[in-house]
Amino acid sequence: MGAHLRELGIVWIAAHSPQAKGRVERSFGTAQDRLAKRLRVAGACTLEDVNRYLAAEFLPWWSQHLVSAPANAADAHRLLGPEHNLAQALCWVEARQVNNDYTFQLAGQLYQIERDSICAGLRGALIRIERRLEWQSGGSVSRAQIQNPKTYNSAMTRLPVALLFAACGIPAFGADTSTSSVSKIFDGQLSMVEHEVVTLAEAMPADKYDFAPTHGEFKGVRTFGQQVGHVAAVMYLVSASALGEKNPSEGGKGENGPASLKTKDDYVNYLKAAIAYSHRAMQSLTSQNLTGMVKSAFGDGEVPRASMATAAVWHTFDHYGQMVVYARMNGIIPPASRQ
Repeated sequence: MGAHLRELGIVWIAAHSPQAKGRVERSFGTAQDRLAKRLRVAGACTLEDVNRYLAAEFLPWWSQHLVSAPANAADAHRLLGPEHNLAQALCWVEARQVNNDYTFQLAGQLYQIERDSICAGLRGALIRIERRLEWQSGGSVSRAQIQNPKTYNSAMTRLPVALLFAACGIPAFGADTSTSSVSKIFDGQLSMVEHEVVTLAEAMPADKYDFAPTHGEFKGVRTFGQQVGHVAAVMYLVSASALGEKNPSEGGKGENGPASLKTKDDYVNYLKAAIAYSHRAMQSLTSQNLTGMVKSAFGDGEVPRASMATAAVWHTFDHYGQMVVYARMNGIIPPASRQ
């Protein structure tokens, strides 16, 4: 109970004294014993009957005979804010750890995380399982959330109820019927990329943004900063193609971004802006327009819109791997790989 109250920002006052505990027990006796008997006498057999009886008879009687005037008459109730989620706060919560083979146990059964939902850092992560009673879809709904350090979206196999992962900022599949499930899938993949590449760009020291390997076959390769700029520039390029819009950014020489990019802050801000633009492209995808032909970002031909959307993910991961090498050569462990 205390954990649920904390999630709603409510401070609870424990009944430590015998007198206070007695008042609590008397209140329970009134509500649990007397109310049950009165409901039977009133013939209330359905939820609607019970609610009508509570509103018309029991609560007025309760207020008249059992309620004492408070010392401070000010109403301390607060309205629910946008940060409050009653369904999330008022449910049965359990914690589970993901095994090395991306499985976890729940209620005596072993559940496998689908391949498409596996992300870096998922092994050994703690997940928060929320068991809810939501009967709109014909059954109970559980919601699982990866706890410290990060969260992911996932659909599960072999689960008798719908099990939804909520990632940081990632919408849970099936939770919002007004948004295309296609866009959620693509946008979820982009969010995964965003978490890894942005945290790495922020972790690299500013004085290492000019770093490029020199030992081995690295002649003429991009610097770390240019890698960040290139990732962002291509994101703008393919997202504009998917949206059917003019590219709002300057690709720059070698598609490394605008020439105005000089400092770490410049590159990181440019990357974040490109990702935000790519999110808009992903969120525009539907099952109807996914295979529609659009102008290719890499030539004069036309390609399916989906191919431009996927490029924002696979191309970024391609260069993320190179950026990881740069970081490790400078003693920086990528945040997504830290334990």
